[in-house]
Amino acid sequence: MIETPPAASPPARGRPLPGPAGLDVLRSAWALKYHVLDTLRGAVARWGDAVAFPVPPWRMVLLNHPDHVAHVLQAGAARYGRSPNYTEMSLLVGKGLLTSDDGAPWRRQRRIAQPMFHKRALTGPLGPIVARVTDDLLADWRGRGDATFDLVPDASRLALRVAGLSLFGRDLGGEADALSRALAVALPFVQHRTEAVLRPPLWLPLPGHLRFVAARRALDRVVQGLIDERRRAHEQAPDLLGRLLDARDPESGEALSDRQLRDEVMTFLLAGHETSANALAWTLHELSRHPEVARRVEAEVDEVTGGRPVTADDLPRLPLVARVLDEALRLHPPAWVIERLALEDDVVGGFCVPRGSVVLLCTWTTHRHAAFWPEPDRFDPDRWAAGGPGHRMAYFPFGGGQRQCIGEEFARVELELAVARVAQVAHLEAPPDHRARPCPGVTLRPDRVLVRARWR
Repeated sequence: MIETPPAASPPARGRPLPGPAGLDVLRSAWALKYHVLDTLRGAVARWGDAVAFPVPPWRMVLLNHPDHVAHVLQAGAARYGRSPNYTEMSLLVGKGLLTSDDGAPWRRQRRIAQPMFHKRALTGPLGPIVARVTDDLLADWRGRGDATFDLVPDASRLALRVAGLSLFGRDLGGEADALSRALAVALPFVQHRTEAVLRPPLWLPLPGHLRFVAARRALDRVVQGLIDERRRAHEQAPDLLGRLLDARDPESGEALSDRQLRDEVMTFLLAGHETSANALAWTLHELSRHPEVARRVEAEVDEVTGGRPVTADDLPRLPLVARVLDEALRLHPPAWVIERLALEDDVVGGFCVPRGSVVLLCTWTTHRHAAFWPEPDRFDPDRWAAGGPGHRMAYFPFGGGQRQCIGEEFARVELELAVARVAQVAHLEAPPDHRARPCPGVTLRPDRVLVRARWR
């Protein structure tokens, strides 16, 4: 476990943070563990945009106003570092781009990967991959007839295949079931560790530890297989894996070690598939529950394509598809919370944030801030027609600042194209009164998304 710096006395120029005290601290600890989304939103309603939760083992501070978010991620970013909870995530993904500390190594990792994720570099190769994989999914749905089914596993399989083919040059559809089983063990284990007061070392042969280690081995086998297969082929492909294998340290000229390669591939495999899968499932869920919006999306795609298959080149002329995705990400952000560690005393919005505090920037609550989002719980893609909320950081599903998600453009091309191709062929219907339940963990998953496909 990483020890946080001892909390110093708060600066005199800021006000103390409001929040639970006395017995309410114990109630908050329980509520944060079992009903975290409702608890954080309720705290904002009761105490305002800055709330302290003195819950062991950390002093947690929720900062909810977009100005607060901008300060922590941008203007005051030098005062904040990686939360200790990212150490727990590194048990799974190692020291890849997601979990490595700021500094020269992180900047080098970012430079290596960045060109792969420029929009111009993405649209050409990514578009046909997403089209092919989405068409395979639609063919599978046709085989199910009139049956109602849960599309969450389908969204996961689609995102995994897209990530495998586009980033690593390999179709991972055959490994989908094994990877899903491993992730179903590994991700909840990591989430539990971030919430636990006691975090025993992983070498202790506890049942949960043994299950996690076995799941991590299963993931490692897939990742190492990708690396070994590419090395045996002696190919120089323009994908992410090719860039990682060709990368050289600008000072020493050394290539990435096997461990560094493993960590980067694992990071991009999980991050590139888990969040996209959840975003796709949530977006199709909202369209299935709002048939009037779905019909408008279908009409827009039909008008632009004239009946031919939609492609990535059509996306700039599909503004409603983009607005639907933005609204789904507003209501159901897969990265539902961003954590930072206060490295020094700070004042945010007039409140003291003491050194050693774990700062929570919760997209789930900020994306529902009533000052920026009228009727915040309503799915309304047209709210984006005028340009959004009027504050850049009232909406940050991909984070912000220097650590803004490197895969944002990748995800947008993938998701918009998949949604458009589904809308071109099928109209999804949700059972009456069905509403997916959010399951906050490492990402925000829907418990299930029940639909029936009606063919157009």
